[in-house]
Amino acid sequence: MAGTNGKTKRVVINTKVLPHSIEGEQSLLGCIIIDAELQEDIIPLLKTDDFYVESHKLIFDAMDIIYSRRCPVDLVTLADELEKMAVLSNVGGMEYLTTLVNAIASSANYKYYLEMVLRDSVMRKLVKASEKITVKAYESTDKNDALSYAEEEIYSISENVESSEVVNLKTVFPEVIEKFENIAKDKNAYRGVMTGYTDLDKITHGFQKSNLIILAARPACGKTSFAMNIVEYVSTVLGKNCLVFSLEMSKFELAQRMVCSVSEVSMNELYKGEVKPEYWKKITRGTNALSNGNIFVDDNGNISPTEMLSKCRRLNSRYGIDLVVVDYIQLMKGSGGHSDESKQQEVAEISRSLKMLAKEINVPVIALSQVNRATEKQARRPQLSDLRDSGAIEQDADMVMFLHRATEDENDPKANVTELIIAKNRSGSTGVIELLFKKECTRFVNIVDAVKLPSEPSVPEYLEGSDNEGGVFVNDDLGDSNFFDDEN
Repeated sequence: MAGTNGKTKRVVINTKVLPHSIEGEQSLLGCIIIDAELQEDIIPLLKTDDFYVESHKLIFDAMDIIYSRRCPVDLVTLADELEKMAVLSNVGGMEYLTTLVNAIASSANYKYYLEMVLRDSVMRKLVKASEKITVKAYESTDKNDALSYAEEEIYSISENVESSEVVNLKTVFPEVIEKFENIAKDKNAYRGVMTGYTDLDKITHGFQKSNLIILAARPACGKTSFAMNIVEYVSTVLGKNCLVFSLEMSKFELAQRMVCSVSEVSMNELYKGEVKPEYWKKITRGTNALSNGNIFVDDNGNISPTEMLSKCRRLNSRYGIDLVVVDYIQLMKGSGGHSDESKQQEVAEISRSLKMLAKEINVPVIALSQVNRATEKQARRPQLSDLRDSGAIEQDADMVMFLHRATEDENDPKANVTELIIAKNRSGSTGVIELLFKKECTRFVNIVDAVKLPSEPSVPEYLEGSDNEGGVFVNDDLGDSNFFDDEN
């Protein structure tokens, strides 16, 4: 094998005999033949490749065929099926089948034989995977590609090993009742990742682990700002670790916007160099708060779901992740790149991959998405059918939220008000929440907070004197969304 430098690369592959136990395989096959009651407990858990000896693979194939027809597997039916497959002589004929039966005294130890066969099967797969990884490491010129390949090979083995059991639902009810009792005692029990937006947290009780949350809107409605405002809160107030995949904006742009947002200082004034002396203190405090948190950013604009999962695994094992944000779905590429598949199929694959990511890492994933132009042309609130490119996004999502501005007229008293529409929520209710958008510092705030702080600029006139009835969720340990402000 020639290397890129003209020298020959030697790939030494393990020549040792792969892990296996002939006696274990024989005993397990014997148990299947002599005990019809155990066949349902054994055959569905096995695959042909779990056997090492070729004749045992053929025998199990015949057993699986017989079992699929809901017929009992015994010496007669097994020999007949092998004869139909024209391989009876290949496996040693009726004489060898009889040997399998005589190899064990009873089927009492079938679990031990089953575990032995499955263990050796996994070990062989690991050896073969390591050989592939070795070859890839010699051939590849891209370290990230090689790492991703290695992780995918190992993960595919782990994924196939995992299995779930069918259980009677009545065994789960005590756990459900216990959960409700704990919530009754402590309303904060089982809460997910809180956002700092009081009405949203009241409806969701926090974003739950393994949930895929879709945040959708037309361009320039503040999707990125809102998502990053949540990240700021989760990191600086709750002290949790956040991972952001930014396919559109660079890490520098994100950092710049976050500093202005947390400090509540106008980005436009900073660009003009018109920085008031009192602003520097706010900027310093805001930057220090962000620095004390853990916000990890990947701004690779050409990332695939497989690469994203790989990076999440590594970061989660090293630091632990509490929240993942993806900005945004339509900019991602499918695992196969931009092929001849339609964009809808590609987005469907990406959507499903993000849901699987949320389940594997066991954290909430907020994925940003665009909506169709119809909402803009018709000047209406977006709805689930407006999710762009694929209905699969709606199907895979545990929650779908839309950002919508009721008016673009700057003279309208509601010009700075944005509606957060919860259109789908598997774990609770839906509804519409109004938030105040401070455009100058790209920050969404609770309207109730804006009313409580009359010194804050850009409060619409219609809010003055409001009694703020309804939808207010008070939770003392959520923290104050304006805690970075100077003390009055």
